[in-house]
Amino acid sequence: DAGGVFVGFNDFGMRGFVLQDDAFVDLEHPDAFRLFPFAISSTHIVGFWGATEESWYDNAVNPSFIAARNGDHYDIQKFELDGFSGVGLTGLNEAGQMAGVAYASPDSLPHVFQLDSRTAEPRFLPIEGHLEPFVTGISAEGLIHGQLFILEEEPVCSGHGSLENDACICDEGFELDPL
Repeated sequence: DAGGVFVGFNDFGMRGFVLQDDAFVDLEHPDAFRLFPFAISSTHIVGFWGATEESWYDNAVNPSFIAARNGDHYDIQKFELDGFSGVGLTGLNEAGQMAGVAYASPDSLPHVFQLDSRTAEPRFLPIEGHLEPFVTGISAEGLIHGQLFILEEEPVCSGHGSLENDACICDEGFELDPL
């Protein structure tokens, strides 16, 4: 945040922390295997909640957390969205707006969402199906920023042929058009 407070995690997330006034404050919750802080404001922190040792790294099946500053420690609460198998809160601004990704199922691509507050209904943003989004933050104006990973589109055979091992095989009597 603007006051020189940093969040991070050591040893690939073995423990999330806050660095404040040259002192480390561990972020821990008895129900979480690991906490990964991603964004901080003057009053809150948001990040990923790794539920178990077997699944702590899988965003599609884990909730997130919101931590409120309370003196020299943080009160941490789990954050989930109804109807989604996993949620990743990765953006937070001073107005309390949050952004992240939500997974409809463990095998689905993430959906980008924005919240105006913790209790507000999420607003989902349209992303084309061949793009995998990852939100890295939200600006003071509420603009979401992040990364889009381009997924290879599935090859499709049309006309007179079938797909075998990612190659179109023409039906008898037809030839592959090289263009």
